[in-house]
Amino acid sequence: MRKTSTLFLALVLLCILSFPAMAQESRGSILGTITDAQKAVVPGAEVVVTNVGTNQSRTTLSNDSGYYEVPLLDPGEYTISAELAGFKKYVRSGVTVNVASKVKIDIQLEVGEVQQIIEVTGAAPLLETTTASAGRIIDTAQITSLPFSDLNPFALAGMAGGMQWTGQPEYRRPFDNGGTSAFNTAGGVGQNEYTIDGAPVTGTGRRVGYNPPADAVQEFNLQTAAFDASVGHTSGAVVNVMSRSGTNVYHGSLYDQHWQQRWNATPHFTRLLFEKDVASGAKSADSQKQASGRSNQFGATLGGPVRLPWLNNGKDKFFFFFSYNGIYQKKAETTDAIQRSVPKAKWREGDFSDLLAIDPARFQIYDPRTARLEGGKVVRDPFPGNKGIPILNPLYKHYVK
Repeated sequence: MRKTSTLFLALVLLCILSFPAMAQESRGSILGTITDAQKAVVPGAEVVVTNVGTNQSRTTLSNDSGYYEVPLLDPGEYTISAELAGFKKYVRSGVTVNVASKVKIDIQLEVGEVQQIIEVTGAAPLLETTTASAGRIIDTAQITSLPFSDLNPFALAGMAGGMQWTGQPEYRRPFDNGGTSAFNTAGGVGQNEYTIDGAPVTGTGRRVGYNPPADAVQEFNLQTAAFDASVGHTSGAVVNVMSRSGTNVYHGSLYDQHWQQRWNATPHFTRLLFEKDVASGAKSADSQKQASGRSNQFGATLGGPVRLPWLNNGKDKFFFFFSYNGIYQKKAETTDAIQRSVPKAKWREGDFSDLLAIDPARFQIYDPRTARLEGGKVVRDPFPGNKGIPILNPLYKHYVK
């Protein structure tokens, strides 16, 4: 009995572990090789990587080949130091780690006392040579400085080489998942994949499942070609978004974006229809050419350390970040918009007799409960006069309230 239970448990664990892990690693890494002045590798050196914003540090040692790696780093600015007895301490500041990036920093230690420090500042920007993936990083400075509609950060996707946006500008609001996802790479081959903080948010039709507010996004990475195995789930682009987090300094924002339809140029066919109505006398020449409309998209963010009086200072330890985004929109319907209707009062009572006056052949309603097979065909009885049609869905009474 014990052997059977053990075998069953092993099979269950095997099944669980065999499911594919769809989440992707969105954090970055700092790696490299430590050598001395003669280019010989230096094992056992202590490497400390410190996040400038949170003052949190990670420590590792170089191995026998002089190689070191500090993984799982949130995007941001870092300071890296390396030291070993008999060598001067090495310190380099201003190291930027982006979303899902691998920053290679080879360190050369000089003979001397540990109390002596070699500080490297103002170094040239680092090139990522550990991966062949092509694309672009859209960082915080670009998200907060560049103008784009509806405060939708995905509107900046076209900045990456090979990206084409094929949607319509009016459909990039926070709830417009389709318009937001209307960009592709290499002429539209394949579809895109989206992640936020490494978690997949690709919805139906491979559209983005959630549009984060621009002020809540720290940066995002668009990979357009030559993906590695960790992001090989699609032949389109891979969009990896990293949300903002709190630091040791309180920071926040208030924003509001206002839009009015009259600020836009009148569409060509709308203008032609207006001129036709003026010529026929249906409208006056001084009337409004296009439908009126306006919207306000507003919100706020706040982040910083969690400080509880007499309990916890929060600095260097606990952080929070809050984001709120709202939208108010008012727009008149136009003749070329999608037609919307609600059931008539008679229809709500099951009386559809007026439809027979339009076309009896098309609008005669049949009772599905009378379906039967006659002569090899399924036949049903019509509702006399299209009246007395019961509403079979028990939830209907809640819909019409």
